[in-house]
Amino acid sequence: PIQQIQPGDIVKILKGSSIPADGELAHGEMCVDESMITGESIPVLKTIGSVVLGGTICTETGSLDGEKMTAGAFVRVTGVGSSTALAQIVKLVQDAQSRQVPIQNLADTISAIFVPLVVILSFSTFLIWYGCCKGGLVPSAWYQDESPATFSLLFGIACLVIS
Repeated sequence: PIQQIQPGDIVKILKGSSIPADGELAHGEMCVDESMITGESIPVLKTIGSVVLGGTICTETGSLDGEKMTAGAFVRVTGVGSSTALAQIVKLVQDAQSRQVPIQNLADTISAIFVPLVVILSFSTFLIWYGCCKGGLVPSAWYQDESPATFSLLFGIACLVIS
């Protein structure tokens, strides 16, 4: 069972199987699809001494034993569980997602003040223009085809959009 694999064990890898743990190729040759780790779509040839990563797929395998071709390659396990390259990549991604960048705290602080201030300023702009229209300070010729509320709303919206 895969739960019993320990560093130093030698495991047989067959064509089409997933490599169970990080290791070093001890016997034979194989082509490994490492696209899940590296993004490279072309399988990589691994020879004796090459490092293989757990979770990758063996696409071709074989070894010449005398004059007879065998169907598998053998890997000496170097890392299992949380010590594998894949587990370390997952841990790095989780750490990066959970941390907040210092500049993000500054941006949050500024936006917590800026956004309410802009909304208040836009609403105030609407009220001042509406008051000026109703009070006769703005000539009615400026808003002859629309109501004072619509005319004033345009200034309030413009203030909000520009800010």
